[in-house]
Amino acid sequence: SCLIIQGVQLFEKMQEITAVMHDAIADRRGKNAILVIVCAMELGIITRLPYLAAQKEFPSVGGRFNYNKYLSDGFLDSEKEPIKQLFKKRLPQLFS
Repeated sequence: SCLIIQGVQLFEKMQEITAVMHDAIADRRGKNAILVIVCAMELGIITRLPYLAAQKEFPSVGGRFNYNKYLSDGFLDSEKEPIKQLFKKRLPQLFS
């Protein structure tokens, strides 16, 4: 049915988003890994990711205190822009 097709498409889209996030985080650790999550949130690709979910999927984010600190207390636009461009390039269907 149509609902099943939509569910499969959503699942595939989430897998694709997760793969791009893993690629973007790659060798980044701590604050630099959190930067990728912040960019994905600001672009509306993902909703706010609770620490335990982030830690499970992206262990390189580090500890809870720094995760919550950097999630809410910013990065410069100049730090965010290259990552946002990467998302737009790799996931153009989300921005059309």
